[in-house]
Amino acid sequence: MQVTMRYFGQLRHLAGRDEDTIHLETGVTALSAIRAAMAPYGEAAALIVMDASGALRPSLMVLINDAPIDKETPPTLQSGDIITLLCAISGG
Repeated sequence: MQVTMRYFGQLRHLAGRDEDTIHLETGVTALSAIRAAMAPYGEAAALIVMDASGALRPSLMVLINDAPIDKETPPTLQSGDIITLLCAISGG
C-alpha cells in the first residue's frame, strides 16, 4: 500500500522536502509508518519524533487525513492515507 507523509517544522528542514510517498505492507500502524519514513533521514529525524523507548514524543502532533490520532494506540493505515507530522515550535 502507499501513504503520503507530510512534514512541517524541523522535519521539513531535515528532509529537505514537504512530503514523501511511502510504500508499506498492508495492515501497518501509523507508528510503523513513521519509523519507516524517518529511517532515510537518520538519527536526528528519529529523535525529533520518538523518545528513547521508541514512543512518539508528546510534542509531536500526528494527523491522519487531517484528524489527530491517539498516539497511545496508533491506528492501522489504509492505502492512500495522508500522515502529517507537526513538530512543536520553540524559541524566543
